[in-house]
Amino acid sequence: MSTARAIAPGRVNLIGEHTDYNRGLCLPFAIPLATTATVTARADWRLRVTSDGGDPWEGALGEKPDGWASYVAGVLWALTESGWEVPGLDIDLTSTIPLGGGLSRLGRPGVLGRRRGGRAAG
Repeated sequence: MSTARAIAPGRVNLIGEHTDYNRGLCLPFAIPLATTATVTARADWRLRVTSDGGDPWEGALGEKPDGWASYVAGVLWALTESGWEVPGLDIDLTSTIPLGGGLSRLGRPGVLGRRRGGRAAG
């Protein structure tokens, strides 16, 4: 099966916290801490998502998981809705970004899922 790996840096906002989505100015910058996603295509139509920051989840593609895994499943749903044929996947997320440390970590699974889910699929 095909395996792909992506690394997304953590980020900190020097100025402009919560203004970027309100048309305000902000100054984010990358930091050396990062989240890594390892994505492996499966022969079946199942999705398994594991993380060093949450409980693992496994189910069929198209099922809606609870908790943090819903971010990854939502990205794969959007890829499917956009016409991508998404196979079953094993997705493992690891991060050196501390939970609750005030650093941006939440969006990383989505970005990594878009980049690697599409690549593993095609």
